[in-house]
Amino acid sequence: MIWIPAFAGMTRGGNDERMKRPRRNCGLIDNHKRNADVYLEEMGRVLREDYGVSKVVTYRKASQSIPTPDDVMDALAEECDAIIHAVAD
Repeated sequence: MIWIPAFAGMTRGGNDERMKRPRRNCGLIDNHKRNADVYLEEMGRVLREDYGVSKVVTYRKASQSIPTPDDVMDALAEECDAIIHAVAD
C-alpha cells in the first residue's frame, strides 16, 4: 500500500480548490534500480484513482548512475504539474 500524505497540498478525494485546475499531470522518473518500476506503477495508480491526477508520464533512466537528461527534464517540466523521482530496492 502506498500512502501519500500530500500531493501539492491536495487531499484525498479531490476536495481541495487546487483539484479544480484543468490540468493535473504528474511525471514519474524511474532511476532504474530494482523495483522502482513496480513502485512507480502503483504510485501512478494511486495518484490517478485517489488524488485525481489526470495523466501520469513516466521516464526510465538508462542507468541509476547517470542524471536524467536535460531535454527529458525540460519536457517533463513543460507537461507536468509535479515530478517524482523514485529510488527503490
